[in-house]
Amino acid sequence: MQNVTQIPDFTRDAPIMQQMWARETGTTVDGVLALDPVALSYLLEATGPIQLPTGDVLTNENAVQLLLNEVYLRYEDPKEQDAFFAMSSAAVFGALSAGNVDPAALIAALGRAGEENRLLLWNAAPEEQAILDGTTLQGVLGSSDPAATDFGVFLNDGTSSKMDYYMEFSADTSWCAAGEAGLTVTLRNAAPADAASLPWYITGGGKHGIPPGQVETVAYVYLPEGAELMSSSASGTGQSPGFGGGNDAGRQVISWTTRLAPGEELTLQVRVRTPQSAQIVTQMTPTVHAQRTPQLAESCASPE
Repeated sequence: MQNVTQIPDFTRDAPIMQQMWARETGTTVDGVLALDPVALSYLLEATGPIQLPTGDVLTNENAVQLLLNEVYLRYEDPKEQDAFFAMSSAAVFGALSAGNVDPAALIAALGRAGEENRLLLWNAAPEEQAILDGTTLQGVLGSSDPAATDFGVFLNDGTSSKMDYYMEFSADTSWCAAGEAGLTVTLRNAAPADAASLPWYITGGGKHGIPPGQVETVAYVYLPEGAELMSSSASGTGQSPGFGGGNDAGRQVISWTTRLAPGEELTLQVRVRTPQSAQIVTQMTPTVHAQRTPQLAESCASPE
């Protein structure tokens, strides 16, 4: 189940989840909802602090750090970690269902989560799914504006760890010349220098030959539909063995693998030939540190 969303299109992911759930439980659900701990922290702005049976107080300020990092430092057994997550989720949704929330804050929290692609919805009934057409809640691959130049940058953890909590990620775009667009992606491992001493469940324990403390990330860069790749190059202090590629949904995809030790960073520069448009849109994996509003870069990568 955890690998289903490797396809960056929730309209394809969710039906797979529905079928997997039916296979495992015998129950066919009529919808799928996905949200991350950052979205959960937004909901806590509406509910206020929530007391957990463990004595912890879950707030909008500590939820992300507690759920994505501290739990793994506190509990070595994955079953205890899962129990804490289940307890926390139940407590938040219990508070929401009880109705003791600030309605304006709740609407703002849901809207923010939707804008950042942290809240996704899918309905099995076509007439209900159609209500989401054109919204971020649908999680469809590509921009809702057919005239926009649309890049996508989606990350997949290759470390089998919880080290991506420390990863910093940004993407910038610009028009290089008439009909030529550039994309710059930067990844940085902001883990502490002694990250190798963190619990094995956080570091991955050296699985797949990746030394503890280092992070391997596979970035899938979706070029605009019909774009022609002119150049791609990587620079920085980490390891980048090279590029792979393929196609998905009629779009060329560059796969870029990086391996970063604490403090290291790498930058990818891509330049494409594509029809000029009024807007460049970059869809990004929502992470803890992701720059959610890609900026226009001052310059482009030079074609090679």
